[in-house]
Amino acid sequence: MSRPTIYDVAARAKVSAATVSNVLNAPARVKPETFKRVMAVIHEMNFVPKAEAVTYGRKGFGSIGVVGTFTQYASFNHRLAGVLDALRLEPYKITIFDQKDPQREGEHLAKLPITGHLDGLIVMSLPLSEQVADRLLGRNLHTVLIETDHPDFSSVEVDNQKGGRLAAEHLISKGRKKLAFIGEQQFAESNIILSSQRLKGYREALEAAGIGLPDEYVSLGTFDVKDATRQAMDLLQLPDRPDAIFCYSDYQAVGVLKAAKALGLKVPDDVAVMGFDDMEFADYLGLTTISQSLYDSGRIAAKLLMERIDHPEGPTQQVTLPVKVIQRETT
Repeated sequence: MSRPTIYDVAARAKVSAATVSNVLNAPARVKPETFKRVMAVIHEMNFVPKAEAVTYGRKGFGSIGVVGTFTQYASFNHRLAGVLDALRLEPYKITIFDQKDPQREGEHLAKLPITGHLDGLIVMSLPLSEQVADRLLGRNLHTVLIETDHPDFSSVEVDNQKGGRLAAEHLISKGRKKLAFIGEQQFAESNIILSSQRLKGYREALEAAGIGLPDEYVSLGTFDVKDATRQAMDLLQLPDRPDAIFCYSDYQAVGVLKAAKALGLKVPDDVAVMGFDDMEFADYLGLTTISQSLYDSGRIAAKLLMERIDHPEGPTQQVTLPVKVIQRETT
């Protein structure tokens, strides 16, 4: 059989050839349901664009891809710094694929095995569907995952659930009895919201201590300081306000500190505040937080990827990085 063309894909997907082109080159122009339908046909027909077909199977493109959710987050940049330092002496350029829209997660990841001229790929905080995993394996695109796992790929993970437990145990050790949580809500199934993992560990530790976590003490919003400030204002104005708030991130903890100041509450006397990530500004603010070795996760992922490229027949490796409490002035 002859190799399928873009017109064959368009006919089977019942779209125009221009739409297929947009799916591959400008997915933001395509409705999500259309994107999924066209990608399913591409996978079914094993379609490879003509330009990629010429180079498909060659080795040595000289490029490593990094794809991740919400690359405007400082945590992404810290991980990326680890990747760049680890690859500094390697003969590869680094290409960043940004996933800004939480409702359209996975577009780059779905089409990378088809259109990407890459020797390897690092995926940050995006789960792999079996369809995408099959494409990556079928095209021999060496891939390492961060903050998610798959049995066919090496991965670097952080024990977020343990981080939540540590936060609860630390606050309890400080004599806190009414502990609240500010986190991030899940926007789309195709991206990983670590907030839920940290909340689970936090809740488990509180229940084990006989304290519990009332529904009114859990507030989920966006990854935004202004939103976190509003959430904290609501929590701190409850008739029975919490005496401690653990936040999904250091950025949200900043919002809590702003709210406490606006309400005339003293930290930590009236309310203890704790974050997660241990960003640089946390030290400046005296913020107690959970450190998760962001830089190391990127550096180790890059090292694992180089090992896969150099020794593709070797076993996959799963690395779990430790978390720990960084005690400062807010608890």
